[in-house]
This record gives sequence, structure tokens and C-alpha cells, in this order.
Amino acid sequence: RMLVGYLTHPLVRTALLLEHGCEKAHNDFVRHEIEKLGVDPEQFGWASVQLDGGIDRVMDRVEQWYDDQLASMPVPDREEVGLECLHLGLLNSGPVSDPLAAALAQLTRIVVGGGGTVVVPSWSDLLQTAAYVDSVLGAQAAEPNLSHAQRMETTGFYIMDMPSDHWVETLTSLGATGVEILMAHVGEHPQQGHPFLPLLQVTSDSTVNAVYG
Repeated sequence: RMLVGYLTHPLVRTALLLEHGCEKAHNDFVRHEIEKLGVDPEQFGWASVQLDGGIDRVMDRVEQWYDDQLASMPVPDREEVGLECLHLGLLNSGPVSDPLAAALAQLTRIVVGGGGTVVVPSWSDLLQTAAYVDSVLGAQAAEPNLSHAQRMETTGFYIMDMPSDHWVETLTSLGATGVEILMAHVGEHPQQGHPFLPLLQVTSDSTVNAVYG
């Protein structure tokens, strides 16, 4: 699920799947999962160490495939868009005060109200804070409505089921949903970022701001 989420991520322009090829038909399985989503598997590259004749040959093939892709790739257009195009992953590290929860609730309502998307991991302290939950969900229960690393199909507010509170695992799982930017409140110190999704780190703690600002 996570692999397919990243293959189809809005920020991934081109991708290639590489399998070893001797024990399990990895690429065949992923191709089947992609087709179930209605995505054309031919837009991706496919390579196999065994089927392509060994490590050296498959490396040459992979390099050539990317050279061909980049050579024919047009320069993307730039345009201004509204909140309907914002897909935001929201999380926290450290304690969450009521004023902070209220501010992040207002942010969530603005983004979702503008047609955008906010995804929060199920372990987030925000979901244990009345100032956030009452403002965003009202009488609805703060329960997951998105499976772990599940690809989003529509915009809106999501709570992603997250089986652990490990920071890197959470960033990785949020990225697979299709969010394009991550925002984290850090209450103790800055946290590790994501390999290709921007992580905006903010704080309401004056000491953290003085040391790391």
C-alpha cells in the first residue's frame, strides 16, 4: 500500500520498480495493484535483476530508462492555485496546549473549508485535545477514517490509522497518503524531515524558539 501510494504521489513525476526476480514476482504483484486503481502501469519503468541478465546489465538499463525519461520531460508550468490544491499532513512533537490546539483547529478548518485536505495521524495529541476536536469534528468521534498509508481519493479531513508513534514511520506513512507538505508543531526540539516532502516546523514554545529559531 505504501509503495503504491508513493508511485502515484502527485510529486512523483516518474518512477521505476526494480525486483530481484528469483523468489517472488514482486513487479507482477505491484503491476496488478496499480491496475486495480485504474492507473496505467506503462507510465512506470520495470526492471528485474534476473530477467535483465544480472546486476550490471540491469543497472545500465535503469540508467538508460531515466536518461530517456528526463530527456523527454517537459518543464512544468507554474501557476497560482487556491486552498483546494493544498494537501497538508499535520502532526506534533511534544505537549499541545489549548491555545495551540485552537490555532491548529482554525488552520484545519480554513484549509478544509477552502476545499483542501488535512491528514492527522491517529496518535496525535491534537485528537486528545478538546480545543481541537470540538472545533474540527464537533460531535463526531475522533476515529480513523483512512487506513495506514492509504492513498486519498477525495479531499477533506482525515485521521490516518497509525499503529506506532515513531516519528519517521509517521512521516513515511503520511507521505504515502498523497499529502504534499507536512507541518509539525515541535515542543521540545526540531525533528527529522522527509526525503522529498517539505516539512514546515513551527513552535509555540519560547525556549525552543530561542534555541532553534
